[in-house]
Amino acid sequence: MTHDELLANLDELDQSCSVVGVTVAALRAVVELHSPFRWNSNNYQLCCIACDDLDDGDVVPAAYPCPTIQAIEKELG
Repeated sequence: MTHDELLANLDELDQSCSVVGVTVAALRAVVELHSPFRWNSNNYQLCCIACDDLDDGDVVPAAYPCPTIQAIEKELG
């Protein structure tokens, strides 16, 4: 699923029930923060700079979709 498709999926959920609106809004904010922002030299899309792919202290963006986006996609089906 693309980043835009995931956001559209959340928009549909937000319209379906006002009770979940706050939860969907919070989830959408997370998805927006974890957007793909550029391609690396290996032709992989990279996620936001906050997604550190290494444990050595260097900040290296994780490949998109990062584990956060993968978990959201999994739960949304």
